[in-house]
Amino acid sequence: MTAEGVEARRKRNAAKQHWLMAAMADLKPDERQTLVAASALIKRLSVVD
Repeated sequence: MTAEGVEARRKRNAAKQHWLMAAMADLKPDERQTLVAASALIKRLSVVD
Protein backbone atom coordinates (compact mmCIF):
# COMPACT_ATOMS: atom_id res chain seq x y z
CA MET A 1 0.00 0.00 0.00
CA THR A 2 1.25 3.47 -0.80
CA ALA A 3 1.90 6.09 1.85
CA GLU A 4 -1.15 7.93 0.53
CA GLY A 5 -3.28 4.80 0.96
CA VAL A 6 -1.99 4.25 4.48
CA GLU A 7 -2.86 7.84 5.39
CA ALA A 8 -6.34 7.54 3.85
CA ARG A 9 -6.98 4.37 5.86
CA ARG A 10 -5.71 6.03 9.04
CA LYS A 11 -8.05 8.99 8.52
CA ARG A 12 -11.01 6.71 7.78
CA ASN A 13 -10.36 4.63 10.90
CA ALA A 14 -10.03 7.76 13.04
CA ALA A 15 -13.32 9.12 11.68
CA LYS A 16 -15.08 5.81 12.37
CA GLN A 17 -13.72 5.71 15.92
CA HIS A 18 -14.77 9.33 16.52
CA TRP A 19 -18.30 8.56 15.28
CA LEU A 20 -18.56 5.44 17.44
CA MET A 21 -17.39 7.22 20.59
CA ALA A 22 -19.86 10.06 20.00
CA ALA A 23 -22.69 7.58 19.41
CA MET A 24 -21.80 5.60 22.53
CA ALA A 25 -21.76 8.78 24.63
CA ASP A 26 -25.49 9.10 23.97
CA LEU A 27 -26.23 5.61 25.31
CA LYS A 28 -27.66 4.99 28.75
CA PRO A 29 -25.42 2.98 31.12
CA ASP A 30 -27.51 -0.19 30.70
CA GLU A 31 -27.36 0.19 26.92
CA ARG A 32 -23.57 0.49 27.06
CA GLN A 33 -23.41 -2.66 29.17
CA THR A 34 -25.56 -4.50 26.62
CA LEU A 35 -23.32 -3.29 23.81
CA VAL A 36 -20.18 -4.49 25.58
CA ALA A 37 -21.75 -7.91 26.17
CA ALA A 38 -22.90 -8.13 22.56
CA SER A 39 -19.48 -7.16 21.22
CA ALA A 40 -17.89 -10.01 23.18
CA LEU A 41 -20.37 -12.44 21.63
CA ILE A 42 -19.81 -11.06 18.14
CA LYS A 43 -16.05 -11.33 18.59
CA ARG A 44 -16.41 -14.96 19.74
CA LEU A 45 -18.59 -15.78 16.73
CA SER A 46 -16.16 -14.18 14.30
CA VAL A 47 -13.20 -16.35 15.32
CA VAL A 48 -12.49 -18.84 12.57
CA ASP A 49 -10.74 -22.07 13.52
